[in-house]
Amino acid sequence: MRRAVLRSPNFRISLNSQIEMHLIASLSTFGSRLYICPNDQQQQTQRKLLAEIETMVEGMFVEEDDTLKELGNCEPLLGPKVVRSKMEHLIIQLDPEIRHFSLVAIHDKFEQFGDAQILIHSIKLNDLNGQSIC
Repeated sequence: MRRAVLRSPNFRISLNSQIEMHLIASLSTFGSRLYICPNDQQQQTQRKLLAEIETMVEGMFVEEDDTLKELGNCEPLLGPKVVRSKMEHLIIQLDPEIRHFSLVAIHDKFEQFGDAQILIHSIKLNDLNGQSIC
């Protein structure tokens, strides 16, 4: 299994604010997936990644079911079925209580389909009026 994690810095959203994340991304390889994981999920994912690496070093591979379990509160954004590679425009409503998030790209079928290309073209955070906040 191959994986890449892009972590946001810590931030604080006013409880009265509603923030949308506009994400433009694409997957090019069947079996690849992209998830968004809020808050503590990134620490849990990191711990499980370390355990997975130790397991792989011993010559055993983690099954797909274990991968899906470890993503717990993560939400799938793209994949695993890729008919043709195209830019996807996603709008994700961010919960005012989250303090950081991770984008997690997973490709557990690399032995069958080769390396995956997962492209994140842009990430923008806007308020509900469409004004950029960063």
